[in-house]
Amino acid sequence: MKPKSGKPPQTKPSVRHPTQVQAQASLASGLALHQRGQLTEARACYLQVLKLQPRHFDAMHLLGVIAAQTKNFAQALEFFDQAIAVNAGHAFAFNNRGNVLRELKRPEAAVACYDTAIALKTDYAEAYNSRGNALMDLAKPQDALESYDKAIAVKPDYAEAHTNRGNALLALMRPEAAIESYSRAIALKPDYAEAYSNRGAALVALKQFSTAIDSYDQAIACKPDYAQAYFNRGNAFRELKRPQAALESYDKAIAFRADYAEAYNNRGSALRDLLQPLAAIACYDKAIALQPDFAKAQLNRSLCLLQMGDFEHGWKSYEWRWKDEALQKAVLAWSRWPRLCLDRCLPHPEAGFRPFAVRHEKGPG
Repeated sequence: MKPKSGKPPQTKPSVRHPTQVQAQASLASGLALHQRGQLTEARACYLQVLKLQPRHFDAMHLLGVIAAQTKNFAQALEFFDQAIAVNAGHAFAFNNRGNVLRELKRPEAAVACYDTAIALKTDYAEAYNSRGNALMDLAKPQDALESYDKAIAVKPDYAEAHTNRGNALLALMRPEAAIESYSRAIALKPDYAEAYSNRGAALVALKQFSTAIDSYDQAIACKPDYAQAYFNRGNAFRELKRPQAALESYDKAIAFRADYAEAYNNRGSALRDLLQPLAAIACYDKAIALQPDFAKAQLNRSLCLLQMGDFEHGWKSYEWRWKDEALQKAVLAWSRWPRLCLDRCLPHPEAGFRPFAVRHEKGPG
């Protein structure tokens, strides 16, 4: 029998459903808008994707990113939970969910999310860094340090992780080592304002106040509206017994951040140093108006009243010394209480970390 002749059988080309085509087009448009910072328009595109394909992972995840970027953290958590229900193997979704949980003051749950992200992607430097931040929230600087070290092992040029590592070392009372980490971050990123400011805080811990001011000046040169650097700079000037210069720094901090209760408190202390008690009380009042439970401002106000001889109101407010654990220790450590002024230098808590980057990894439609 003759073999049959003819053309070999041909496979039919796969045809995508029109709904899928429309969904992918809307997703692409949303991503382009998102990258340009047009969040409202991008959100509309992602919602259109969900109308076409209600279980579209990427649309849910990116809607969570936008909600987080606009500080609607509860809604962001809902979107990330929905996305993870569709695809539980997406490391970036768990990392972003952890960032939202941190914003919602749930650091333990955030650590669990970062652990899952790392289990899914063992070389995920950003998740190790984020995990370190959550551990710092939990007052576990040694554990945080180990997490930052892992981030750096994966990504040695990770400037933010070096800065956060410095924050952990500073919390562990190791300011010299902290300065090394901040300096490494600056070498990697010369315009890194937060690293300069945090290095200043470490120098203050070493009582190198003039050098600290130089570091704060460098931070401000990189970021002229950096309220926290001005605030810390003011504290360093007060340590050098230069209250007028401190006052000018606090004024700058307040000019860039009008609700800066701590700057008003410390401005009041500088005015006390300048023997202007009434002006100082006005500053403490402003700090308390912004933050009614601000024990340090309440106590500083009471000390000012007592120094002016207003014992009736001064002694009443002095009871605030027992409403803050750190404040109690400070009060007990000072034998000459009328000189007590409670200020602090603040390391930048995030050190430039950007929690919600639009980093798109395609998932199932």
